[in-house]
Formats: sequence, structure tokens, C-alpha cells
Amino acid sequence: MSMNTVADIMTSNPITIEQSADMHQARERMRRHDIRHLPVVDSGGQIVGILTHRAVLNHALKLINRYGLEQLDLQESRTAVTEIMQPITLAATTEMTLIEAGRFFVDHKHACLPVLEEGSVVGVVTSMDFVKLSLRLLLERDGIH
Repeated sequence: MSMNTVADIMTSNPITIEQSADMHQARERMRRHDIRHLPVVDSGGQIVGILTHRAVLNHALKLINRYGLEQLDLQESRTAVTEIMQPITLAATTEMTLIEAGRFFVDHKHACLPVLEEGSVVGVVTSMDFVKLSLRLLLERDGIH
């Protein structure tokens, strides 16, 4: 198995959310698609940030503590995703080597790296993708399928 670039392990065409969306919409989209990272894009499809499962849960817990569980949906609908998202500090291209991406995860302790072409999200690569790759390579090395 020849795995050399981010394109070899990334999730292509990831689910995204527009920056005009609210946190209730974001939480529901993450739940419905069972995802932990949600790229935030502008109306032209250009990435502006990323929402993480952890940030969404932390925000929900703060709202529950302040307003009660019965008010969660309403309060989330009053919060823009841009208030909670993390700005993009680094992104990958499909040609980025797995070594470069791996170093990013180790050095920056992030769990997700958006993959961009001309500012548009074409994929995401996560630390879990590296765990899966490691397992696949170990099983292959040991002749286990």
C-alpha cells in the first residue's frame, strides 16, 4: 500500500456549514452526520473557520448551566457559528505529505486539518485518519486482514 499524501487518507467533500448558520443548526448537523469537525464556509464556499465537537459541547454546557436544558435549542439558535468556530491557522493541500500533516498534528495538538484548493474545502484529514492508517499498516505488516 502506497500512502504518501493527505489525499490518500482524507475524507473528500466533507459536510460544511455556512457562516450565517447558528449553533443549533451546527450541533444538529454534526449529530445527524456523526462528525466531530465541521468546516465553516462563506457564501462563496471559501473556508472561514472550523467548529469542533468539543467547542460545540462546551458551548452547549455553558448554555444549559445558564438557562437550563429546556432553553438550549433557543439559546443556541441565538448564537452564530462564527462566535464559537476556530479560525483557520493552517490548512493542507491534497499534495501535502503525510509526514508534514503528521508533524502538524503532533506540533499543534489539533485533531483536524482542512484540505483546501483555492480556498475551498475539498477534504478534511483528522488525527483519527492517522490512527486508522497506522492500524492498517501494522495489520498489513503482520499479515493480518
